[in-house]
Amino acid sequence: MKTPTIILSFLIFAACGPKHYLTPQTNLEVAKLEANRQNTNIFVIFDLFGSSTHYVDDILADEAIQKSLRSFVVVRLMCDDRRMLNDSISIGKFNSDFQIALTGKYYQPMFCFLNQQGDRIAPPMWYSEQTELLEYIQTQTTAQKKGLNHSEK
Repeated sequence: MKTPTIILSFLIFAACGPKHYLTPQTNLEVAKLEANRQNTNIFVIFDLFGSSTHYVDDILADEAIQKSLRSFVVVRLMCDDRRMLNDSISIGKFNSDFQIALTGKYYQPMFCFLNQQGDRIAPPMWYSEQTELLEYIQTQTTAQKKGLNHSEK
């Protein structure tokens, strides 16, 4: 009789526990593979470890944002990551250069939608009110469902 009680206690605890937190990819190449596997697009976040506001963490913890991002692969690229990618460039420098090449801008946080090949399919959005970001995500969700997402190249 102990086993069913333990299992029931665990299920109750799990149901009352903290809400699921979205865990983004941290590697664009892995995100592209996952997007191809899921036949979906990519939501990329350019961010900084040094951000004292935790703005992106708060955004990703929001239930409405999480729900809206379910149909995308999410990748968070840190533009101040000092770990070395290879002998000549850090991961942060690589991500920063990619952000500038992709958007022509260098702001963090910045949000952008990419297709499965990594091409931009919507104008980027940077630090903004949570409601504006949610609307931005929902617009791309609708476009993806209608098949309207095309590269901006």
